[in-house]
Amino acid sequence: MDIIKNKSTYSLNLVKSAIGLWDPIRIEQAISNLVSNAIKYGAGKHIIISVGIDSLNAKITVEDHGIGMSSEILSKIFNRFERAATIKTYAGLGLGLFITKEIINEHGGKIVAESKLEEGSIFTIELPI
Repeated sequence: MDIIKNKSTYSLNLVKSAIGLWDPIRIEQAISNLVSNAIKYGAGKHIIISVGIDSLNAKITVEDHGIGMSSEILSKIFNRFERAATIKTYAGLGLGLFITKEIINEHGGKIVAESKLEEGSIFTIELPI
């Protein structure tokens, strides 16, 4: 998909700065993977990126309102070479979310996904602060 032609709108909700001892390049890669997927599968609809903290964790959430995933696909989406859509419809190898999960796990964090078909997806990263 040509990102330049994408007509998605974006919001950034920064509740509070999130500071931690993380590898900034890897965290940027993880967030970039989630935002790229939101653009790819978001069907040109609004994307919301939120950053906040609680007493123990920084939380980064990427939400789209696109094609979404079935519960069957959702249960496998962080596996290597898993894809939410066919390669004929959307390009990719099915490694982005696998890599993202590995990055977050190596930082002592976790990533979870929620999704409903035709309603979009929400990915939440939690990292210890």
